[in-house]
Amino acid sequence: MLRILKLLRLTAAVTMTAAAAVVSQAAEPFDSVFADSTIRIDYVLAGTTRAPSAAVRRTVATDGWAGRRWATPCPAPLSTRC
Repeated sequence: MLRILKLLRLTAAVTMTAAAAVVSQAAEPFDSVFADSTIRIDYVLAGTTRAPSAAVRRTVATDGWAGRRWATPCPAPLSTRC
């Protein structure tokens, strides 16, 4: 379980790094950077508590973006960088 948590933390760190790189290019229009599609990653968690593992089962691309196109306003108590 600890290895899975480390894997998930690493994935989150890579995702945030990629997001920071995109944010640093704020002059780029949204449509020139992102495609109007969604990718779903199906994964399987297996193993034991001593030897957990995670494997990608399949990826599925669909038309249309399922997420937000604009940033949501951040709550004042959490950040002053809004």
